[in-house]
Amino acid sequence: MTVRKAIRKVVQYPLVARRRRIEGRATLGIKVDHNGKVAEVRLVKSSRHGILDRTAISWALAIKNLPPPPGGSMDIIVPVDFNLNR
Repeated sequence: MTVRKAIRKVVQYPLVARRRRIEGRATLGIKVDHNGKVAEVRLVKSSRHGILDRTAISWALAIKNLPPPPGGSMDIIVPVDFNLNR
């Protein structure tokens, strides 16, 4: 399972953002340890909406059971899109 697919499994659009019709893209830096667990999450590029940024980070931290990366830990960049039309 990829990190993007794992994030989609825990996705729930923030109700306040939905009501206010807020959309955007938060880009995260995610460190996956040698066991496939999310070890660290940082905001690389803001969506310009704090609620979306915080939600993206919490989704990434909620990921469980990624396959162990080959050769040890791995750092990846993942865009998280918030789109009301999806």
